[in-house]
Amino acid sequence: MDIVHEQLNRRQGQDNITRNFLKFLSSVCGIVDVRQIVISKLEMWIMNPKISRQGQDLLLSLAANCTSHTATDVDILANFLKLRFKNKPNINLYLAALRDICLAHKDNLPLLVKQTIFNELSGARNPNNMVMLQTMFNCDQQLAATSLAAVFLDLLMQRECYLRALRVLLREIVRVLR
Repeated sequence: MDIVHEQLNRRQGQDNITRNFLKFLSSVCGIVDVRQIVISKLEMWIMNPKISRQGQDLLLSLAANCTSHTATDVDILANFLKLRFKNKPNINLYLAALRDICLAHKDNLPLLVKQTIFNELSGARNPNNMVMLQTMFNCDQQLAATSLAAVFLDLLMQRECYLRALRVLLREIVRVLR
């Protein structure tokens, strides 16, 4: 961790990050604190054409190492869902990483479903939410359906009326999952 902090402090700015440093981060991504630092900078690194390939490898390494379900890992997953990619290869890579995260720990899928639904109902929607839900359902249909039902039930039991929004959302989910 000392080496990671030292390198990040020394290499302030996007252009100062080297390919070898990203390879090093991929190799130490099993450390929770490294994953927490990496997830906040990952989108920027993947979008940088000079280090894009190493950033993509780092994304897959991060996804493969989300095998615990601590409070820090929950924060990492929340930040993972905030990543937004615009080109098709990066979106496909992101969906592959999402699939790896869903399969890495049994509690990751329900959390991801819940946060994706909340994101879809919020004002700052991710345009890839439906494709993300489709990927989650492809990982484990039973667990994803149970998680989706639990989220819908929680939202229906709240004071605010989510009935109309949930009805529209459920139609969209059914259309995408066919």
